[in-house]
Amino acid sequence: MGHAHANEKLGIVANGELLKRYSDHLVGIHLHDAVGLDDHQAPGKGEIDFDALRPFLEKDIPLVMELRSGTPDSEASEGLRFMLHLMEPVQEQTSKDTDANN
Repeated sequence: MGHAHANEKLGIVANGELLKRYSDHLVGIHLHDAVGLDDHQAPGKGEIDFDALRPFLEKDIPLVMELRSGTPDSEASEGLRFMLHLMEPVQEQTSKDTDANN
């Protein structure tokens, strides 16, 4: 999400354009937050709207945090909690789908 955000801030692509364009081809997502072009911050620490990512998340797509060297453990932990919260609707839907199939 951070690199897409940088491209949006630079005016290279419109907001959300990369997700829309490549959503059918996602095999993994590496996440970091950003403020302007200052990126590789823990998710939830910057200005990226991660809720916009929710419609593109699927249970089998791995999420990986990519943080700058020297990020405090406490911020990395907060970023992990943020990502788990982000995944809650996907996990809930997966549970409902599993229950419906049984």
